[in-house]
Amino acid sequence: SGGWPNYVQTLVEGITWYYAVFFVAYVYIVIFAALRVATAVLVRETMASAAKDAQIMVEVEAEAKKTYTDELRSLFQVMDASGDGVLTKSEFDTVCARPEAQMFLKSLDVRLGDVDRLFGVLDDGDGKVTLSEFLSGLLRIKGQARAMDVVAIMHDCSKKLSPRPRPR
Repeated sequence: SGGWPNYVQTLVEGITWYYAVFFVAYVYIVIFAALRVATAVLVRETMASAAKDAQIMVEVEAEAKKTYTDELRSLFQVMDASGDGVLTKSEFDTVCARPEAQMFLKSLDVRLGDVDRLFGVLDDGDGKVTLSEFLSGLLRIKGQARAMDVVAIMHDCSKKLSPRPRPR
């Protein structure tokens, strides 16, 4: 209590009891204000910490993507036996048949259920896969991007399958 009842007692007994009402109101207002300030400081520090955590998560995610992309680049260089900067279907099949390549792709969270289908996903239709096609295709296959692509495909299919109004 900080000893304030001792000081107020003299005023209440010696002068008037109205001072008791004044001091009780004063103490409640001061305590309320102090609690509000402490709460505001605590909330501000918590929000600053949360913002910093979000920033750290973005940085960690960006670093993980960079590491993943670097590993995919090195895999592409291993797969490109001719060294011309593009993968042909035969180069792709040859490397994907090797167990170490399968394990490496599995460690990158890429499943090789069907090599032909994977090559088709990576290829833009010219029968060759460039480094940019390889990276963008495997980044789409991995993780949340894969889920988003599935949703986009489902949306496109539902639009195409929905009955269209007949022209009059």
